[in-house]
Amino acid sequence: MLAIASDAAATCVWIDTDPAIGSPFREVDDGFALVLAFHSPELRIAGISTTYGNASCEQTTRVARELAARFGGVAGVTTQCLFRGAAAAADLGRESPAFAALQAQLQRQRLTYLALGPLTNLATAIQRDPAIQSRIDRVIVVAGDAGGALDKFGRVPLHDANIFKDPAAARLVLNSQLSITAVGLKAALTVNHADLGGLRGASESGDFLFRNSRVWFWFWRTIAGASAAPVFDAGAVMVAAQPRLAFTRTTRGIVRDGNLLLDVPLGRSFTVCNGFHDEVKPLLLRRLREETDKARERQH
Repeated sequence: MLAIASDAAATCVWIDTDPAIGSPFREVDDGFALVLAFHSPELRIAGISTTYGNASCEQTTRVARELAARFGGVAGVTTQCLFRGAAAAADLGRESPAFAALQAQLQRQRLTYLALGPLTNLATAIQRDPAIQSRIDRVIVVAGDAGGALDKFGRVPLHDANIFKDPAAARLVLNSQLSITAVGLKAALTVNHADLGGLRGASESGDFLFRNSRVWFWFWRTIAGASAAPVFDAGAVMVAAQPRLAFTRTTRGIVRDGNLLLDVPLGRSFTVCNGFHDEVKPLLLRRLREETDKARERQH
């Protein structure tokens, strides 16, 4: 049985995300990650910022608002906790509601920053207010080792999307004073046909994930030829919620050719998550299937 943190011991997190669940052929992993975060009482969500990436910032903001309105209440998250950020890599350094809200939160409390999309919002915050680095305990970014993950996910080549879409921002973050944990692509949690079917009708949020992931899963199964589909961003949430179940090591890396390259001797030192304990997969599925009222009961 896993120990569940009390509110006092919960890790306070800021989630930067580019959800596009519901759009055909778009990655749905941010949707899975947000539902997982809402149902993880080890985490206290201080705010959510949106960014471009899987879709336009206009669309990712709309999707994030829907997820917060429908499923965030159990975690005390409402649409008032959500702030729009960068619309493109060209917005690097430009002030946004996301920057102002993050800056205000960091004046009140220390945070762990979950970077589920391109790093433009975080890099902008560092540029505009370098002092905030001392108030961020850790950045957990979904990136690293794209080349080594190809065999795991079938025929479709992967690229390090969160790095590729704004390499300048990624370099700024990697060269910052921040403590960084990269959840490498090899570490991706996956869902197979049975896992996805198990969400159907299990709860309002589980059913939402099932209905809005069928085209995405069809792509991974039919086009990519994979037996399971990766939910990359859920791994970052799991590292924050259950760090003892993550397998990590220290390495050095650099941003080059749109990827975060690992094990580069002259690169910056940081932590990388290579995978998870076997307990993580059933925990993930249980939390995704969880009824909202049951999730609330577990918090009190």
